[in-house]
Amino acid sequence: MLRLSKIRIGTKLALISGLSVMLVAAMMGTQMMGNAAVRNASENAIRQAALTQTAYDIKASLRGLQISARDVRIANSPDDLEKAKATLTERQKGAVQLIEHATQLSRKVETTERLKGLVLTIGKYVAAGQKIAAINAEMISIQARRPENDSGTSQAAMRIATLDYQASDIARQEAVPMAEQMEALISAIANTVQTAMNTSAVAATAEMTQSEHIGLAVGSAVVLALIGSAVFGFLSIGNPLRKMAGVLVDLTNDRIVDVPYVTRGDEVGDIAKATEVFKQSIAEKVINLRVRSGLDVVRSNVMIADGDYNIMYMNTTLQEMMKEAEPEIRKALPNFEAGKLLGTNMDVFHKNPAHQRSLLNSLTGASESHITIGSQKFHLVVSPVIDTHGKRAGTVVEWRNETVEKAIEAEVDGLVKAAVAGDFSKRVPLEGKKEFMLNLATAMNAL
Repeated sequence: MLRLSKIRIGTKLALISGLSVMLVAAMMGTQMMGNAAVRNASENAIRQAALTQTAYDIKASLRGLQISARDVRIANSPDDLEKAKATLTERQKGAVQLIEHATQLSRKVETTERLKGLVLTIGKYVAAGQKIAAINAEMISIQARRPENDSGTSQAAMRIATLDYQASDIARQEAVPMAEQMEALISAIANTVQTAMNTSAVAATAEMTQSEHIGLAVGSAVVLALIGSAVFGFLSIGNPLRKMAGVLVDLTNDRIVDVPYVTRGDEVGDIAKATEVFKQSIAEKVINLRVRSGLDVVRSNVMIADGDYNIMYMNTTLQEMMKEAEPEIRKALPNFEAGKLLGTNMDVFHKNPAHQRSLLNSLTGASESHITIGSQKFHLVVSPVIDTHGKRAGTVVEWRNETVEKAIEAEVDGLVKAAVAGDFSKRVPLEGKKEFMLNLATAMNAL
């Protein structure tokens, strides 16, 4: 499995951002789908409620239609009859309009078919009413021409009785069954749409609850993902970078500490690897400083030059020796200045630099030599500096001014030779001598 520490920080940030965008998009999509579902459920509930109300309006309209039909049956004057017929027609139109509106609202085939059947039934019911109206009109006309003293056995009375029977028969055989059928249809429609309305209301409530739950779940997932991203970024990126900054501060203060995260494959690992190289450089610097501090206090005269034999370092003892010998050296090298040796080339000490360079370049170990500059005689120990890669990195020269030693050596040699010849008047001069040389000269003179 791929370790997270091997993934680049840019890739990690892209993955975190992509995940966050996907979660937010999912939250938005879920919210939109939830809103659409709730809206559809609400619209369906509202439509069912409107359909239920329309069904009850149709039912009321049918009651009015039946009342108008009754008025047609009982009208006893032409005006009342015409008025009742007009009302019947208007009630029919109103009922049909309500049914058409209900048909537009309905989504169930069963309810739509019942509404169509109701329109046909209303038409038959009104047709029956029209038949009764025609019979009633004839009865009113006969009644208007009938004498007041006409007995019930007259031809007019018998005709009225016959027409009345016909009207009653139409009402019983046609109008009443149609009215019962209308009542049954509208009741079935009202019950169906009432049940559908209740179901839609429950469904709308359920959709709202489900949408809330889904929104809460997705929102919680987004929050957790963002928190996880923040924690991941802190632990995987922020905390390591902060530790690396602390390591760099320690190294810049010349404190050698362990460098973490060097095995990581991301940018933190790159920084750690670079810091490890920097640490090695700092370690070398610290070592060099300690070595230099040590060389500054030793009594030996030490000089260090780089690969091109440019003088990089002279310890304090050597600087004092060069300054002390400067007047005598200037007699042979007029341009010699002890205070300006740092940065100059070692060729300054040689009359034939090319010859000396060839000797120095061929060195593989420490080499001793003696040089004379004017009246000054020096003993040199030259050692090459080899780096970790086996390459020549510089040269170390240990200087010793043996001018005084050589002088007293000659003086002692002359004293001894004179004594051997029987001349004991010779003495070693004490001027300019000190420490061991002074003690030696004094002892020789006493001997």
